Amino acid sequence: MEPIPEDSIVRINVGGIRFQCYRKALNTFPDSKLASIEKLATECYRNDSNEFFFDRNPLLFAFILDGYRKGLLHLPKDHCGITYKEELEFWNLSARWVAPCCWETLYKCDSDVETMKQLLISFKRTNEKMLVKEGSDDLKTRLWQFLEIPNSSKHAMVIMLVSVIDTLSGKTGLNACASSVVAD
Repeated sequence: MEPIPEDSIVRINVGGIRFQCYRKALNTFPDSKLASIEKLATECYRNDSNEFFFDRNPLLFAFILDGYRKGLLHLPKDHCGITYKEELEFWNLSARWVAPCCWETLYKCDSDVETMKQLLISFKRTNEKMLVKEGSDDLKTRLWQFLEIPNSSKHAMVIMLVSVIDTLSGKTGLNACASSVVAD
C-alpha cells in the first residue's frame, strides 16, 4: 500500500465500531502500530469497506484514538489496568504516553494482584496454624481433612473420586428418567 497523505481521512473499524481520523493524527506516537498503518494493509485492510479492521475492544480504542489526537492517553477509571496494559501492548504504545492523572488507574492493578497474593499466602498460613493449634490428631480435624482436602491422603483422593462419579451417575440417571417421562 502506498503512503496515505497526511490530510486524508483514515477509517478504522475496531470490534465492529467505525472510527475516523486524519492520517497526521496517527503520527503522534511514532513507534506505535497505527503510525505505520500502511504496513498493516495486507493483514488488516478491507478493500470492500475501505477500512482497517482490528478485532479489539472498541470502548478502549476510543480512548486510545483520543490520545492520538491530544498527544496523551487518558484512561477511564472503570476498567482494569491489566486490560489497558494489554491494549497498550497491542497498539505498541508506551506507558510513558499515559497522562499522569491516569497512572493510578494503569498501575493500581499491580498492587491489587500483589495484595491478593499476600492475602492468599497469609490465609494459607493461618489455616495451617489453626490445624496445628487444634491438634491434627483430633478426630474432628482428621475427618475434616479427609473429606475436604482430597490431596491430604490417597484414601481421601479415592473418596473424592467415588463421590464425583456417584454425583455424575446420579445426574445422568435423573436426566434419563426425566427424558423417558417426557417421551411417555
